[in-house]
Amino acid sequence: MGGVVAAQGRGLMLGRGWFGKLGLAGGRGLASVVETAQLVARDRRFGEWCFVDRMQLREASGHEFVVYRVGPHDAGLCSLRPIVFVDLAPVDQVMTVGRPCVMVEDPAGEKRRLPSPVSGDIVACNEALLASEPQALLENPETAWFLEIAPYCEPDEDDEDWAALAVTPPV
Repeated sequence: MGGVVAAQGRGLMLGRGWFGKLGLAGGRGLASVVETAQLVARDRRFGEWCFVDRMQLREASGHEFVVYRVGPHDAGLCSLRPIVFVDLAPVDQVMTVGRPCVMVEDPAGEKRRLPSPVSGDIVACNEALLASEPQALLENPETAWFLEIAPYCEPDEDDEDWAALAVTPPV
């Protein structure tokens, strides 16, 4: 198959030339991973508030890995208004679909816990939401994201490609 697959926490980093199963994406070839991720990004089953958008390939030490940027879509943003406080799950925390990853608070003190739409490791938080007025930031679509999550999946026991991989993560 060529290339290397190395675990980064529970997220996966994919070596050049081998793009197999990753999070919700499957198949062979980068195009397959990107197409599957884009289909997932347009899927609204994750909840009334959330988008999974701006799928990105990140490069680290010569390897690529997929990151989903999670935030409110337009309808969800309307249902969350107004927002005076945001609390985000920390970087390196492992998230599971449906478990709370974001808490937003309105001026009356009502708190809403928002579930994670994807399982994986949190690799980035939108620190700007924590540092300034969150409502103003959420009104700008370019900054209206909460977390970036590197998805993961468990390999099938009978999958020969996964069974053949016994790779130590790069240091």
